[in-house]
Amino acid sequence: MARRKLSIAERWQVVGMANTGLSCRRIAVHFGVNHTVIIRLVQRYRQTGSVEDRPRAGRPRKTTPREDRNLSRQARLKPFSSADQLRRLWPIGGRVKYSNQEGVITSLQHELADEKLKHEQSLQSYAAGEKYSYSSSYKGGASNMLCLPDNPELSNKTASTNSQIFGTEFEENYLVAGALNEDVSCALCRSTNTSSTVMFPGRKTCYPGWKEEYNGVLASSAYSHNPSPYICVDTHPAYVYGGQRNNDEHLLYVSNLKCGSIQCPPYTDNVQINNFDGSDLLPPDYAIDIENKRINQDKVLNTHGKNLLDLCLSSGLRIVNGRLLGDSLGYYTYMSKNGFSTVDYALVSESLLSSVQYFKTNDFTYLSDHAKIDLFLKCSINENAEFKLDNNKWKSINTYKWTEQSKNLVINALSTDYIREEIISLEILDINKTQDGVDEAVEKLTDILQNISEMAYCIKLNDMKITVIALKKKSMRFLFFFFKVLKVL
Repeated sequence: MARRKLSIAERWQVVGMANTGLSCRRIAVHFGVNHTVIIRLVQRYRQTGSVEDRPRAGRPRKTTPREDRNLSRQARLKPFSSADQLRRLWPIGGRVKYSNQEGVITSLQHELADEKLKHEQSLQSYAAGEKYSYSSSYKGGASNMLCLPDNPELSNKTASTNSQIFGTEFEENYLVAGALNEDVSCALCRSTNTSSTVMFPGRKTCYPGWKEEYNGVLASSAYSHNPSPYICVDTHPAYVYGGQRNNDEHLLYVSNLKCGSIQCPPYTDNVQINNFDGSDLLPPDYAIDIENKRINQDKVLNTHGKNLLDLCLSSGLRIVNGRLLGDSLGYYTYMSKNGFSTVDYALVSESLLSSVQYFKTNDFTYLSDHAKIDLFLKCSINENAEFKLDNNKWKSINTYKWTEQSKNLVINALSTDYIREEIISLEILDINKTQDGVDEAVEKLTDILQNISEMAYCIKLNDMKITVIALKKKSMRFLFFFFKVLKVL
């Protein structure tokens, strides 16, 4: 098999085909590669969730001055300032690991941010809050922080000095060297296509199902000052341009952790708290499902089982087996010479699952190789209610027994003028080739046969039946042939 390199798009196609149950050999034939390439790609995706090549082994090297100049030049030519956007400009597409990669990116971020603050003053905003106070007499005021825009629309009325807003500044160099007395800038961001955004203190990586929006360290006011909320501060913050005055108004400190009621380990005393803001990737209209783990003794997953799971996922169905009282251990439902398996299921919708009261898998019997399953639903039925048929929709037809005298009696009935007129009226009837036309013809024929039977004094039986007759084109031809035979008689 010819060896070639798969593109990123082709690799995702391989993963999708593998998830549908196709074998690696069939996928390899489709893309014209060796099947071992497909096996390694699928294993890599299941272990890491990525289809990209792993970084080359070896000791990381530093970028050359020429590569640094090229990266800096490309960053200035494009309006990029985030680390993710700068990483896309990294030489060789990020396939070689550089020991100073993050440092160069951070330096470029600061450099671009300074240029943006100098030449685009309209883009900066100011962090603000209540002024700190050491006095026990002044512990009131607001406890939250604000992000003030640089283009306010001010009122023309003055206010009292009882509630004032002050700018925020760093009061220590613990966060980063040179941060002392620097005024804090801020940005108001909105996360789109997410159902919720949550702060995760003590973490710097995302949980499964969440996407990282922002990361940094926790910061707040000092415990002896006025209260202030915990916020997530960038580890490489950008300051307000020209804001280096030591005003000592709303002060910001890096928060550390104190062991006691907080268990250590897993935490450690007097260390700064990492933090990241994560957003849930689920859409806003996603219906949250209830968690009800299913127990199953059959641990083998084959193609039929995967198809059943895909059907349940796409249709919103739930498997009752192994989830309720009576089958809490997920018993087998089928036995053969090869062993036991679970092949008989009860499927209900997610809304109906709460109405299932009991589910039971019965014991095997000698009559079948399948075990009987019982499903009990909660329902409200009035036992005293009478079941009545609507006479306009249902019609009862008597049944008759053929005897030795029935032949002559039927011939005499067909000879009467009434029956002849009924047959002629049916022959000249313009029957539409529709459902209504066929139903009308069948009803007329049924009435004629009913009248003939009653006139022939056939023996009536007491049992009543509801008959549904489906008449097709062949039946229509037989109908007219039957009338011709009756006329001859």
